[in-house]
Amino acid sequence: MSAPQETKRRPGAFWRALGVLLKALVRLTLVLLVGVLVGAGIYYGVQWTYYTTILPIQQHTRQIEGLQEQIDALEAQQRDQTANLQRRLADLEGEVTALGETDATHTQALAELEQDLADLKSFEPRLTDLAATIDAQATEITRLQRTLRSLAERLSEQESALATQTEALSALEESLNTQLASLSADLNQISNTQVNLDARLALAQAAHDLLVARIAMLEDNVGNAREAIALAQDHVSQAAALNPALTGELTTLQPRLQALDELVAQRAFRAVPTLDSLWADIVDLSMRPSITIETTLPATSTVTTTATLTVTVVPTSTVSP
Repeated sequence: MSAPQETKRRPGAFWRALGVLLKALVRLTLVLLVGVLVGAGIYYGVQWTYYTTILPIQQHTRQIEGLQEQIDALEAQQRDQTANLQRRLADLEGEVTALGETDATHTQALAELEQDLADLKSFEPRLTDLAATIDAQATEITRLQRTLRSLAERLSEQESALATQTEALSALEESLNTQLASLSADLNQISNTQVNLDARLALAQAAHDLLVARIAMLEDNVGNAREAIALAQDHVSQAAALNPALTGELTTLQPRLQALDELVAQRAFRAVPTLDSLWADIVDLSMRPSITIETTLPATSTVTTTATLTVTVVPTSTVSP
């Protein structure tokens, strides 16, 4: 009796085991299918996010770094040029000081000669009192007269030398004025270049702020998006202050940025296309190749040097018999 019962139970147990196996296979197939779908979604979603948001941010970050490197290079070049100009001015000041010392030396020599002349004139009253020794003194007077003529010739030569030095000082004055004018022009050009780069950097930062706002909107973070838009407004105002030539175009961007802030606050669907349009306009302004800037430097200083020498020598002698 137990054998037939076992024979009847075996087919039922087999089908139940087969059903369990099929259920397990179906569940495994569904799990694999869901895993494949989730993996494909993650793969293509990551690629889409990378090419639409991360890659543009990286590109603009590289552009901003390139602009920063250019600004650093220009600042280093400006420091080198300023140091060279200071060295040139120090050399010129040294030359002017040397010429002043030479002038002082000639002035001292003239004072000594005038003292010699005064000493010679003091002998004239004594000549009248020494009538007994006129013959002996006549030779001395002749010698003194020759000395006076020699001194007069030396004074004439020194006057010629001083005239030559005066001409050299005039030429040096003209050269200094020309060099100062050239230095002022170079400083003006350097200032224009630096202000232009600062304005472009401020616009690039404004574009970066809009990209940050776009990412915050994708993350549904309205607070961060509005903060990024406010930063963009500040950077646009900074660019307008740095570059008056773009004030008209940059002023029209402020109402659009304010309208974008309101759209973001309202979570309007028009916020994204409005942000993209603003971003494109700001990038176009920042990449514009030529921006005119007007700056005013102090008036060019002038250097004036003068040298004057007036000497009068009148050799006289009085012989009373």
